Amino acid sequence: MRIFNFTKGLLLFAIILIYSIKTQAQINTITLQPGGTEGKDASVHSFYPNINFGTNQCLNAVCWTNSGTKYITRSLMQFDLSSIPAGSIVTDAKLSLYFLEAWSGMEQSSLSGSNETVLRRITQNWDESTVVWANQPTFTTINQVSLPQSTNPYQDYTDIDVTTLVNDMINFENYGFELQLKTEDYYRAVSFASSDYTTVIKRPLLVVKIPMQSMGH
Repeated sequence: MRIFNFTKGLLLFAIILIYSIKTQAQINTITLQPGGTEGKDASVHSFYPNINFGTNQCLNAVCWTNSGTKYITRSLMQFDLSSIPAGSIVTDAKLSLYFLEAWSGMEQSSLSGSNETVLRRITQNWDESTVVWANQPTFTTINQVSLPQSTNPYQDYTDIDVTTLVNDMINFENYGFELQLKTEDYYRAVSFASSDYTTVIKRPLLVVKIPMQSMGH
């Protein structure tokens, strides 16, 4: 009886292992890390409400002062998800944002309180070359994702789970992510490299996993 149970257990383990390998083999991974030409991202700045920052090398979420005047900066980014058919179910989506290694300006800062940041789904079309604070697109707080307070001034935020947000983008509309401080009170900031940044590996990275059958294979 013990031999039978042992054999049965080995058989069950083999079936599970084969199923697991087969399932992993059926997962399609899409890696997106666009450069300045194909990438779409920009910052909007309340101190300069009509100036476009679509080619800046940084993506900031900031509340600070300029000569004593409070200002707010938010950032927008959109990845091309057109290779994913509508109705697909994303099983995993991770976004990685990297601090600008050579940047001499803004750092991750929580001088006056937490610089916890939120990622929200944009609900309105926008143009990288014309978007400004005065015409920034609308967004929804549904399924927003929080980035915790930074622990050092040069911190990267890697493997942020944006699975639900990406599913919403595929099944509703994809206008990208909006990044802003949860509490827009000075002096707080986070700063990351944009798709225009010269160091390729520091640009925003989105890795999406989808079952093959979900893509019509």
